[in-house]
Amino acid sequence: MQSNRARIVSLKVTFNRLVDSSFPGFVEMELTEVDGTKQQFIEKWPVLTDKPGPPSADSFPIQGSIECELVGTEFDSNGRKIYSVSTARPHYIETIEGQALFYVFEDQISEAK
Repeated sequence: MQSNRARIVSLKVTFNRLVDSSFPGFVEMELTEVDGTKQQFIEKWPVLTDKPGPPSADSFPIQGSIECELVGTEFDSNGRKIYSVSTARPHYIETIEGQALFYVFEDQISEAK
């Protein structure tokens, strides 16, 4: 696996639902890894975006992204580029099971804004 030095990128996720609307607002989000595993997170809205909110419960699902660290790259048996990313940096976001390292396809990440 090739290493990439502390590069922050945006990872595509789906904000599925509003978990708690009281300040600051908590939302459930999900990402799908290369093997099809769906990972779920619950996080404070202001950690995820600078947009006011959280949105109303009837606005979901919402396509969005979160910042993460690009850890490395490799290729699968079909020659597709796979990225390992960590949501531990820069905002220490982890799944409801405590996981922060994920394997995603190239089209799931973009340059961080």
